[in-house]
Order: sequence, then C-alpha cells, then structure tokens
Amino acid sequence: MTVVMEGDVKINVNIPQANGSLEVITLEEFNTVLYISVIADIAKKATISDTADLIFKMLAKSRSGDADLGKISKKLPCLKEEYLNKLKVFLNDKKFIGLIDSYNNTKDKMIKREVRRQAIKTLTGFVEKEVKYDDLYFNFTKFLYSPNAKTFSGKAKIKFEKAAAYILGLNAKDPFVMATYKIWSDDIYRRQPEEKRRAYWFLIKDSKGNVCGMTFISSAQRHDKLVSQPIIGHSGIILDPSVQGRGYAKIIKSVMADFMYDKLDDKVADESLFATTCNEFNENSQGFQVKSGAKVLCDKDGNVVIDKGKMHWYATKKDIMNSEIMNMCKDMGIYYDVLSQTSPNAYRKRIGSASIIPLNKSMVAGYDR
Repeated sequence: MTVVMEGDVKINVNIPQANGSLEVITLEEFNTVLYISVIADIAKKATISDTADLIFKMLAKSRSGDADLGKISKKLPCLKEEYLNKLKVFLNDKKFIGLIDSYNNTKDKMIKREVRRQAIKTLTGFVEKEVKYDDLYFNFTKFLYSPNAKTFSGKAKIKFEKAAAYILGLNAKDPFVMATYKIWSDDIYRRQPEEKRRAYWFLIKDSKGNVCGMTFISSAQRHDKLVSQPIIGHSGIILDPSVQGRGYAKIIKSVMADFMYDKLDDKVADESLFATTCNEFNENSQGFQVKSGAKVLCDKDGNVVIDKGKMHWYATKKDIMNSEIMNMCKDMGIYYDVLSQTSPNAYRKRIGSASIIPLNKSMVAGYDR
C-alpha cells in the first residue's frame, strides 16, 4: 500500500464535461492559517443558506405558507422568540406568499426548483439581516464552538485558544472563526510525523483556483455507544452556496471515499462501519446520506433514533462503493490525481477502478514537485 505522508498533499479532481472539455477542481491540505477566515466566512454563508432552506421547506409543507411559527421555532432552535415577530411580518409579504403558492401548486420539477431558489434567496436575506451568528450554528455542528465551559480546564483551554487566535490576527469573538481555527490546529496536530496518517482536511478550490469550501476524510477508529460493530471514521463537506448545485458534493464525497479505502494508513476493514451524522431537520443532508449508501439507525420498532438532535448513519465499504453517487461518478468518468511534496509517489485513480497509474511530471498540468 502506498502511504501518503504528512505534508502538502494535493488532489486534482478531473471532471469530464458533456462538450468534451475537462473541469478540474483541486483539494489542497488545510495547512496554512491564512485560509481560516476564508473558510469561516464560507461556513457562515452555508449556514445562513441551510437555515433559509429549512424555513422554506417547513413553510412549503404548511397550507399556503400559513405556518405555525411556534412549531417552526421548536424545530429550528436558532429562531428564538425575538426573531419570530419579524419573521411573521416578513412572511406576510404578498410576493413571498405567491412564491409558496407557486411551489405548492405545480408539479413541474424545473419550475419548483426555480421557485425554491427564489424563495431561499429571499429568506437568506432575512436570516442574514436578522439572526445573530451565535444562534445559527445549530445546523453546522462541525463549527460548533462554545465560549462557555462548565469546567475550569475547559475555560482554560478556550482562553488559550482565543489568545492563540488573537496572536494570529483572527477574530477570536467570532464562533465560526474559532471553530475553524480549532479544525486547522487539530489538522496540524494529526499530521505530526510520528503519527500514522488517518485523516485529511482539504481546502476545495474551483477551476479558477478560488477557495470555495472544505472537506475531510478519516479512517481513525471510533467508539459509538449506539452500535456494537467497529466504527471507522467519518467525513464532511462545506461548500459556498455560490457553487452548490453543480454536483461538487457528490463528486468530492466519492473521491474522498475512494481515496480513503485505497490510501490511508491502517487500511479500513471491509466489515467495519463508516459513520456519519446529520441534523434531524436537515433533509438535504439526509438525502445525501442515502445516495452515499448509508442507512439510518433505527430502534427495534423501526423508529429513527435521534440522539441529541442527530440522526446516525452507517455504511459498509460495499454500501459506499456501490452507492448511487459512486455509480454516478463512474458513469461520468471521474478520475483524480494525487500529488505530494513529501512523497515520491504520484498516481492517477479512476473512480471505481482497481488500477492505479503512476504519474510523472509530464502527465499532470500544474505538477510542481
């Protein structure tokens, strides 16, 4: 097995287009503090968009948008009582009511998609203007950062983290910045030479080289109180709303899973479960889990288990490699190149293929080793 050691690893994801051209998005290790504020800002925008989407879905399920705001508030903890009156006034706008009616009264998927896009754009403006960032991160748990610790050791740790962030020129009062800083510092720790490599945090760059998100994959063994089988790691992805809808999430998830099973240290046992979680109200994430081959944890009566607001999803290697999104990427002909400054081994891998092609400098555009 080729082991990619710690260092600035880069993965070029090659996406064939219908016109015969090639779009390349790049995954680069999150190994510099310069991008912390960038990722934090993307996290905020993604959270605002996710929250607006959840509000819209609840309104669309109600009769002509005449929803019980009390129920919405219970399902969306970020919508505290102080926001409800403002939301009520906002929802009485005739133009917005018209969008809800249009969405509910058509069966045309293209029309529904466009109406939903307009409605979410409108709601995004409301959420961005009215809801405090501190109340938003309920739907973005990877960026949960609590400034209130219950123990002295916790307070001391947070005080140290804030001091370190301040020294680096970061806004230590912003929970998204602090959560991103914690992810960055944890990633640097995981990449110490003496540690076997089990996890990667990557920046996502679009075809123009602009940072548009972040993703990670881990094969580290974990313990889960809800199941008895071995658990091996987790994954996640954050995308700027401006690039959502292009299929990036599905493609990147497939590449990261394929990369993990082939290349990470302590190669994952086929019978182990890959575990992920999502918010119980985030239907987009739930649908994505299903397409990734995961099955939601249910009790003996078939009811979905909700643990602290989270749904737990599990998949075997067979589930993942035969999933809807993996098969989609196979059909598209997605392949990826893995490059590293610290390893002499560069290679190309096609999604779903067992063969690995060693690369040389002339085979990859932008190959700068």
